[in-house]
Amino acid sequence: MASLRDTISRLEQDVQATGEAVWEWDLAENLVWHNTGYRSILGADTDRALTFASWSERLHPADRERVEGSLHAAATSGDSWSESYRLRRNDGSYAHVLDHCMMATGGDGVSARMIGTIRDITDLAES
Repeated sequence: MASLRDTISRLEQDVQATGEAVWEWDLAENLVWHNTGYRSILGADTDRALTFASWSERLHPADRERVEGSLHAAATSGDSWSESYRLRRNDGSYAHVLDHCMMATGGDGVSARMIGTIRDITDLAES
């Protein structure tokens, strides 16, 4: 059991070292788990339960239809997904982000979760 705790601790540290937000969307429960990288990019409260709707509300209006459409298509097809878009921070400004994810299937082979990372590319997008 100690080695499992050590492995989990190392994994959490590895993820934190990337500086990226890591997320997992449980498709059946419509809940999104996220690490502290999400808070550092957006200033979001990591204690608040996230859903697809609460993430979608943060999408820039000009990006929303494209991003939601491509994400739903990936979830339906089981394909991996990648998009760049603008996501509203708590202060009202927008972060330009690059989001990648892959599908994870349950034992029945049906898509059950999406697992991804969000990287803040605001400095690159504005230069």
